Amino acid sequence: MKRAILAAVAVLSLSLLLTPAFASTVPANQVPVANLWTTLGTNPFPSLNPVSPFIFAPFTLPSLNPVTGHYATQVFSDASGHLVFAYYVQLDGNPPNAANADIQKISTGDWDDSITVDAKQWADGSVPASGINRINGVITMYFQIPLVKAGQASYDLLLYTNATDYTLDTIGLQDGAGQTVNGFVPLAPTPEPATLSLLGFGIVGLGALRKKVRK
Repeated sequence: MKRAILAAVAVLSLSLLLTPAFASTVPANQVPVANLWTTLGTNPFPSLNPVSPFIFAPFTLPSLNPVTGHYATQVFSDASGHLVFAYYVQLDGNPPNAANADIQKISTGDWDDSITVDAKQWADGSVPASGINRINGVITMYFQIPLVKAGQASYDLLLYTNATDYTLDTIGLQDGAGQTVNGFVPLAPTPEPATLSLLGFGIVGLGALRKKVRK
């Protein structure tokens, strides 16, 4: 009887442990895009609190047709305390080769599977993203139809998440080549004290069960 109780406790504790703190509704390799074209109308930022520094910096993409411009990124917190990651890119009106200058995509990596994403766009610039996907922890926002061309700016790209913490990392800008620049990515949730307790309880239960079986 004691053996059965110990086994049940161990299994229950470990099954609760393996349930993620944020139950992801997003398949590992795909971001829902149903509302990707939803523009937020008025400026969304007054309803969001900035929690990271504001990065606004120049870049040059070293392709055969060099592209120059500025990008911006910042992290905001919504009313629930969850984080919103914002990205934006603007090309100079006179890049070195204006006829072929463009931006094809922005990518950001190291997104843990436990982080859910709801992608939206704010029609601040002239070019909306034409698609978005998530493969192996990398989220890519495409400007293929149309491209962001010389003198144009992208929409503000807003990634609403269930994350509550972030870190400084890198994002990628690409035309025919690529450039790595500073950006922010979410951190995976850390186990709560109750979760750690369950882990300890499960391990203790399994250990006791193993000793019982040996006897």
